[in-house]
Amino acid sequence: MSNNHTALLPPPSNPTHDWTNFKLTTVLRDVEKRYISDALRDAGGSITAAAKLLGFQHHQSLASLINTRHRDLLPERTPIKKRPKHLMDHARVGKRSRYRRQEVA
Repeated sequence: MSNNHTALLPPPSNPTHDWTNFKLTTVLRDVEKRYISDALRDAGGSITAAAKLLGFQHHQSLASLINTRHRDLLPERTPIKKRPKHLMDHARVGKRSRYRRQEVA
């Protein structure tokens, strides 16, 4: 592990560690959250750019992690932009639209 990653890990365990309240999943999620937060900061809030920094092949994977495990990181991302609708979608509002597809007999 390189030196820049060691700062994000918990301190090394000592031989007299108290295991009564220890949960590995909690520690791993904390580390995961810190990496995601740092990637979002370095990417200017862009999910796509942060996903690339973290080594994800698809930005949807990171978006899913944030939406399910780390909802408190949602304010750190840029607002979601709705895609423009297809021009023809506006013309097909009603059933009697002149742009409606003709059924083949």
